[in-house]
Amino acid sequence: MGKFSAHMPDELYKQLYKLGAESERIAKIILDTAVEPLTRHIKAECRAHRRTGTMEDSVKKTKVGYSKTGAYYIVVRPTGMATEYLDKNGQRKPRKTPVRNMEIMAYAEYGTSNQDPTPILSKAIADAAPECLNIMQETFNREVEKL
Repeated sequence: MGKFSAHMPDELYKQLYKLGAESERIAKIILDTAVEPLTRHIKAECRAHRRTGTMEDSVKKTKVGYSKTGAYYIVVRPTGMATEYLDKNGQRKPRKTPVRNMEIMAYAEYGTSNQDPTPILSKAIADAAPECLNIMQETFNREVEKL
C-alpha cells in the first residue's frame, strides 16, 4: 500500500481561509457581473421576435438569492403585464385581460396548440453561456487577487 503526504505552504492556507470567509461576497459579485451578457442576449432575442415591444422592455434581473440547497442564483426574466396585442391587421389593440410577459415568453418558447415553438430563452442562454463563464472566471480571479 502506498502512502502520500504533502506539506502545503502556510501562505496557501491563509489564502484558502480568506476565500472561505469571503466566499459569499465573491459569489454574489460573480453572479451579478456575469448576468449582464445573459440579459443582453435575452433582450436581443425578444427584439428579433418583437411585436409590441413590451416583453423586451420588461426583461430584468433579480437580486442574487440563496437557495435551500446552498446554491446562489440570479434570475433574468420578463416582468409585468402586456396590456396590448397586435390584431391580424397589425393594429395595436387593448387586451380585455392583461397577460403576464413571462406567460407570453413561455408560449413563445414551448409553443401552443396553435403556435409552433420559437426558442427565445434557450437560444439566448446558449449564446450567452461562453461569455458569462469568461466573466465569471475573470471576476473570480480579480476578487481572489484582492484578498
